[in-house]
Amino acid sequence: CGVLYDDSCWRRWMLQLLTRMGLHTQYAAFYQTWEQDHFRRVCSGELLYWEAMYEFLRCAGLTSGRASEACAAGKSRRKQWEKSIRPLPGVTETLRTLSAARVPLAVMAHASFDRETAHAKLKELGLLRYITGGIRTTSDLGREGRYDERFLDAAAELGLPPYRTAYVGCGRCPLERAAGDQLVCFAHNTDLTTLDCEVLSSFRSLQEVIGPSPARRAG
Repeated sequence: CGVLYDDSCWRRWMLQLLTRMGLHTQYAAFYQTWEQDHFRRVCSGELLYWEAMYEFLRCAGLTSGRASEACAAGKSRRKQWEKSIRPLPGVTETLRTLSAARVPLAVMAHASFDRETAHAKLKELGLLRYITGGIRTTSDLGREGRYDERFLDAAAELGLPPYRTAYVGCGRCPLERAAGDQLVCFAHNTDLTTLDCEVLSSFRSLQEVIGPSPARRAG
């Protein structure tokens, strides 16, 4: 899933490919296992994305050849998909409104790419101008040994205590970590059904729930 742009089409395509290869599973179960057991290692800088995907597919029962084939096809398809990403409905409008109200906005990208790549993606999406509180990627923080402290560090850099810093995410692990660090958490565009935080009905509703003073961080 994604907070600022939607990657569910890519995720569903990948699962359809694996189904054709003989791997039969459910969308929610598949991606929850991926996130909790493998993608976390990508975010922490321990593994590259496709290294982790290969390991995951092998654990799921694919042969080495099949897993390599799936990763090669997925890598090619993902490059094509990334050329056509657009902000989710309400994202640009909401960030513009919050930025005009001088709400400091920061991005925490739980991803395998570095800060420079995140910067380029935000610029391509037309969102970079609204991000006044900095851009951080977990892979960079992982290599610096700061992965587990990522939310506390970001709140400190924004000049706010954690309980006055809002985090908007879609993955269970980041949301649970942010909540454990006492950030105010909201889920958006998520497939998860059992989250101990408020789920936003739309990105626009963020303007109503955070008020004029807290910071907003997007994961």
